This record gives sequence, structure tokens and C-alpha cells, in this order.
Amino acid sequence: MQNVTITKQSISADAAKRAIEAGEAEAARLGLAASIAILDESGILKALSRMDNSLLSGIQVSQDKAYSSVATQLPTSAWIGVTSASKDFELGLFSIDRICPISGGVPIVLEGRVIGAVGVSGGMPDQDEQIANAAAAVLAS
Repeated sequence: MQNVTITKQSISADAAKRAIEAGEAEAARLGLAASIAILDESGILKALSRMDNSLLSGIQVSQDKAYSSVATQLPTSAWIGVTSASKDFELGLFSIDRICPISGGVPIVLEGRVIGAVGVSGGMPDQDEQIANAAAAVLAS
């Protein structure tokens, strides 16, 4: 009989908490109040932090940035050049539910496999990406 199952690696709750803490520390260092979302490898919310004084909209935006990253296994910043080069591609990309091609979403990679993603909303796009990278870096190998 053919193998009908696969084994998937996913981010643990403890690791998600550590990533949130690292993201919060980086946001505080930058003087920002951010929302930071950690999603598992399937795009399901694992942990969320809405820092004091952050915008309510950041809750959804941070989750959508993380979803975009885990769904494509790319940082959301990778889409900027692609969407600006092709209007057709840009329109198609924006028609996909939950895709947010704005910097601030990065995959969490462990031993070459995407085990989740971080999404951040609270600053300028490059600041959000910096915070997301700091969060992902504490878990990367």
C-alpha cells in the first residue's frame, strides 16, 4: 500500500511565544507599538500580541502579512518588485483572499522547512519587516 500520510513540522507554542517576545523587544527598541502575529505552517494563528497603543487594524494586517508569507514561503517584501512590474499579476495577487504584499511578513524556517511565519503591523513597512526578522531570527537555524 502506498504511504497515505505525511509528517509536517510546525512551530510550537513555546517557540511562538519566544518569537513574539523578540518582536516586541525590537518594536520597543524602535519606539513602535505593533501587532505581531505568529502563524503555523498551515496559516493558522499560533500567537498574537497587540502592544499597548497599537492600532486596532494591526491585528488583521499582521495576520494577513504572516499568512501571505507562509502561503508563498517568501517574505512579503519579495512581492513588491513583482507587483510593480506587472499590473496583471498585481491585480491577480490582490484577488487572493488574505494576501497582503506589504513588507512585514517573513517565514520562519527551521532546518530548511517553513514551520510558520511572522507578520507585523505598526510602523513603516521596512520597520515592520525589521521587527518580523528579529522575531523569526530567534528560531531560525
